[in-house]
Amino acid sequence: MKTEFDECLAAKPLQDRLWFNRGDPAFWTILQVCDPRVHLHPPASDEQIHALKNFTGGELPPTLEEFLRHSNGLTFDFDGIVFPIKSIIQQTLELRRLDGTIPNDHFLFIGSLGDGDMFAFVKNKKGDWLSDVFWWEHETDSCYACGLGIWGYVAKHIGWCHAVSDQPSEDPSFRDEVKYRERLRKISGENEVLPGVRRLVTDILELRAKQDWGELTSMDLFREFLSQLTVDDFRKIPIELLLKG
Repeated sequence: MKTEFDECLAAKPLQDRLWFNRGDPAFWTILQVCDPRVHLHPPASDEQIHALKNFTGGELPPTLEEFLRHSNGLTFDFDGIVFPIKSIIQQTLELRRLDGTIPNDHFLFIGSLGDGDMFAFVKNKKGDWLSDVFWWEHETDSCYACGLGIWGYVAKHIGWCHAVSDQPSEDPSFRDEVKYRERLRKISGENEVLPGVRRLVTDILELRAKQDWGELTSMDLFREFLSQLTVDDFRKIPIELLLKG
């Protein structure tokens, strides 16, 4: 079944960019620059993750822990796209106490729409987490899949919020940032500085050891990679290590 997330064509470009970069550093970069109303939280601590695992019976839904260890919650304006761990536990307990709703003891509520609708990971009859995030409509008490894992859900929800809201449009720096990361990836195979430097330097050293003329091409790529870096990214390279040995 298609949801409002899927039917909003204006949301698809941002949804696709986030989904394509799921789990990569670029995913978080895109979230930070796509709309000024997106707010990331500090990472969840080991103690917070442990508390959530105890609450769920020892296992968390796939990808949820990875997300929370990077950002313990995600908001768009005042909407909780992903709750902090404390709120995940509180909201889940509160909804389990409601009368007149479908049995939801196997639900873990992780976000809301702001109008009473909620989003949750769900366990099957065997007690295993399903891979989808489900949209629970409070008025009809109906439930349907709306995103594959935390990455698919966040991509769809953020893309939809950004597309349908009347307030600030896409940050003008967004396209420049995406193009910049794409250039780095094209040169080195990586869109982040340190992995890109390591890959290019490794290629140079391996080709030099083989006395392969391809070393010259790799060195040209390395110089081009350095020339593309912003000042801030260039400063991330541990130059002092080049002086050792």
